[in-house]
Amino acid sequence: MDVRLLKENFMIDDRSNLKYAANSVAETKEISEQEKQSERKQIINKAEDKQKNESLSQNNYTEDHIIVKAPMLGTFFRKPSPDEPVYAEVGDVVEAADTVCLIEVMKLFNSISAGKKGRIADILVSDGEMVEYDQPLFVLEPI
Repeated sequence: MDVRLLKENFMIDDRSNLKYAANSVAETKEISEQEKQSERKQIINKAEDKQKNESLSQNNYTEDHIIVKAPMLGTFFRKPSPDEPVYAEVGDVVEAADTVCLIEVMKLFNSISAGKKGRIADILVSDGEMVEYDQPLFVLEPI
């Protein structure tokens, strides 16, 4: 650690303050390194989730299947409150106007409708998971 730089940058006069400043700089570097590692992990997790959703939405489904996608980013919820039943399960028949889930953005809950009539073939997102704009949520079999 360059003492001259510390003195210039922190205007340090005595030895105790110099030692404190050196420790602060070292802690700052350590924290920023931890933040970088955390960001890297988040980026890797997002890429893996995106790849998983893309593969799920493209595997085993024909062109006839309807993909219900997230119209916004936020937190995905399958039920209106923790003590109530889910809006829809795999195998349920839903109408176009039926609510199939909620997406919460900044404490505002937005109901997401099926969009078309069909039977739910697959649910691609877990309850409480963050979703991105245009991310596949459900797969419907047309009726």
